[in-house]
Amino acid sequence: NIIIISRSEPPGAFTGLRAKAHMDIIGWNDLKFNINESKRFVRLSGDRKLSDDILEKVHNRFDGWPAGLVLLLESMKTKNIEPIFLSKYLPEEVFSYFAQEIFSKTDMKEREFLLKTAYFPHITVPMAEALTGNPGAGAILSELNRKNYFTNRYTSQTEVFKYHPLFREVLFAQAEKTVGSADISGIQREAAAILESSGCIKEAVELFGKSGAWPELQCLVIANAREMISQGRG
Repeated sequence: NIIIISRSEPPGAFTGLRAKAHMDIIGWNDLKFNINESKRFVRLSGDRKLSDDILEKVHNRFDGWPAGLVLLLESMKTKNIEPIFLSKYLPEEVFSYFAQEIFSKTDMKEREFLLKTAYFPHITVPMAEALTGNPGAGAILSELNRKNYFTNRYTSQTEVFKYHPLFREVLFAQAEKTVGSADISGIQREAAAILESSGCIKEAVELFGKSGAWPELQCLVIANAREMISQGRG
């Protein structure tokens, strides 16, 4: 038996092996923890003081990422973190991990692309192109997904990409370090306008609010008040 570890999908030369069931692929959905596995992993690590409620919040935030849980538990050994704050705590080791695994392997244009598109809760290729002005947005997102760089792809009527929750948090923190607050607000407003035009009203409302774009938010709420009220009742 041969075991190969890679971020990329097997090349086309292996298609025959896959078709004949001579090769199995263990992907992210197989490797990531479910909630019970996350709880058991933390308990087995020796930390039994965390409640199930806190563990569930941590699991959702890390989206079952085993390495992230390891980094969190290692950080807890050296820092006195109150359990109540644990679900919002982001270890420095996580920043270092992403910096090493992703930021150091991307050029300036790709980093700028990531920092901007992080403000979308979900991303379509037209949305990414509109926000970044990059006609190669689809290729960048597909490559991130293909290499398992914390980017999931969902296919229905429209192809949709989503960044891992922690990856988005790291990108937000990176943007605060490298981009001025006025520029961040501008990116958020532009992203909110694109979400609005894409029919994502709830997400647009939230992002307009974060950016402080009160006139735009007011117009959006008034224009969609009836729909928002009916959704609220539902």
